[in-house]
Amino acid sequence: MTCCSLLATLTSATYLVTLPDLLSFLLHTQLLVLHAETVQKPSKHGCVHCRAKPARLIATPPSTRMAAGYRELKRADQAILTQLRTDHIALNAYLHRFGRVNSPRCLCCGEFETVTHFLLQCTRFSDLLSTLCGRLQGQVMSVRTLLGVPENPSALMEFVHGL
Repeated sequence: MTCCSLLATLTSATYLVTLPDLLSFLLHTQLLVLHAETVQKPSKHGCVHCRAKPARLIATPPSTRMAAGYRELKRADQAILTQLRTDHIALNAYLHRFGRVNSPRCLCCGEFETVTHFLLQCTRFSDLLSTLCGRLQGQVMSVRTLLGVPENPSALMEFVHGL
């Protein structure tokens, strides 16, 4: 049963819909909504990429273990970690959305300066990144690992303060 025929069935008087058909319809509807939300329109100053809302890098709130790791940090460091987790930090990709910088690209690499680029990819911080890798002792280097593992905030803050 296609979504169109399911919708016709739902609007008809019979209302005999199987659960899998209903779930398929709801999933398709959600995908259409998500697609409509991510369609990029030019912003006021003409940039297409500025209109897309960035997804939070880690959408879930910190666990109680992670929150305990946050409590050991200074308030300013807690704020930086929260900004990194939500992708609301003063990097060019974020600042460009508000017209604070001319380009969303990294001044060093030319890539979009996002949290992922800043923490894992930028060549400007490669020596600091190798030090951070040594501190994390073989953990997979990802944004989720850096920002979501309770033992990592202090190592990550050393990386940030080393800039």
